[in-house]
Formats: sequence, C-alpha cells, structure tokens
Amino acid sequence: MNGQPTIPLLSLTPPIPAEEDVTKVAAWIPTYTSEGDVVRTYFADGTTRDLYCRIRTVIDHVAAHHGASPDLIRRQYTQMRRLYMPLALGGTVLVPFRVRPPKIVRDATLGYVNLRHIRDCYPSTGDAPSRLVLSCADIPVYWQHATTVRHIEAAVMYLPQTATDPLYPMALRLAQLLHMMIEVKQQPVP
Repeated sequence: MNGQPTIPLLSLTPPIPAEEDVTKVAAWIPTYTSEGDVVRTYFADGTTRDLYCRIRTVIDHVAAHHGASPDLIRRQYTQMRRLYMPLALGGTVLVPFRVRPPKIVRDATLGYVNLRHIRDCYPSTGDAPSRLVLSCADIPVYWQHATTVRHIEAAVMYLPQTATDPLYPMALRLAQLLHMMIEVKQQPVP
C-alpha cells in the first residue's frame, strides 16, 4: 500500500480465554490505557490481561463457545432494557454494568462481570462512583446503588439450580407437572 508492511490485528491481540477458562474470569472491563482502548480481563486469581479488541468481540466469542448469541438471548427479554440483560452461558452468568463514562461517542461503557465473583456492592460517596467488589478487584459502577443491586438480583435467577438446593425437589415436580399439562393439551380431541 504505502510501502509499510501491514500487520493483521489478530497478531497484536492476545487470545481470548478458551471455554474452560471462562469460569475463572471475574470480569471483562473496557479500559482506557496509554496503548488505547482495551478490554481488561480480571481473573479470579488476581491476575489481569489486556485484550486489544472491543468488548462486544469478547462477549460474542465467549457466547459462541457456549453455542449462543448475545443478540438472540437479548431478544427474549422485554422487562429490562435488552442491552442490560444478564447473559446466561452454561453455568456462567455475565452481568453488564456501566463501568466508565465515554470519552468519545460510541465508546463502550458496559463491562461484564461473572456473577459468581461478586462479593459486595457499595454506594457512591461524593464524586466517586459506586463500587462493585469482586473476588479479585474493585470495579467502579456508574449507576445508582439501587440500580446496581437490582441488576445483581435479576441475574441471580439465571444461576443453575443444583440438586442440593432445598427448593430443587419442588422445582423438579413443577417442571414435571407443566410437562404433563403440555402433553394433555397437545393430544388430539376425539
């Protein structure tokens, strides 16, 4: 082109965590650095890694590993704004939070936090934003405390229920009853 070799973007980007690593990720947060706009990955063990791509690319990649599409998952919801809906991917529930104010138009402001790594949530004090305490880091949240708590509570219902949960037998019986009702309705009328 102009005499300089072109370097493909993928060679500059560290690989996005593989499927088995997704449960070890505490959060993907868009961050401004001296190198530009990156997605900082916070791992449960306290380490971080910067990915040189957009947050949407990361979430699409993670969802593809689980055979899902964030756009298709969000189309099912009408209660909250679709963009802010938690993404349930297998045993992992990713909750979006507004983690930074945009510097320019169309900057990503949402970061995704693994629900299992959230430890606490503190309201804003003075000019400082609310804080979300994870197992490995503190994340600023640019929402009101009540909004943040509401999003966490909404995401909890997407966690998979285990057989040790005291309500599991009741939930299983309700599912069986619903299945029987559907079968009765589907039978042809003589």
